Amino acid sequence: MSSILKKLFGAKGKKADGLSQPQREAIVDLLHYCMYADNHLALNEDQVVSDEVDRFNWDPAVSYEAFAVRSISRVRDAKEHPESRGEFLASIAKALKSKAAKQRALLLCRQIFQADGDVAASESELLRDIQRALS
Repeated sequence: MSSILKKLFGAKGKKADGLSQPQREAIVDLLHYCMYADNHLALNEDQVVSDEVDRFNWDPAVSYEAFAVRSISRVRDAKEHPESRGEFLASIAKALKSKAAKQRALLLCRQIFQADGDVAASESELLRDIQRALS
């Protein structure tokens, strides 16, 4: 569905997603980080993110498209500086707060890693780090 149609018709009838806007943004940041983990972007991975964002009750005052650009920039910066991975994941865990939000994020990370049919060693390592950070 085009973004114009989504704005006109997509929000009506949507059930509440149970998340705050900072939680939605943290999940998107984490999913973008997972997409870049193996240095190979796959359309299936992007589709996981798009499908989840479509289910979100994204705050209309925050342009998703503009947020995504900032998110990808933050993720690339964090990925270029591996020593900041722990700090990045800690900020995600802090934003997610609830156990349900953390479980949802972890499930989505697994979906991202499995989307291209090949879970790389770097993805397995990152999943372990994410599990530790979110527990």
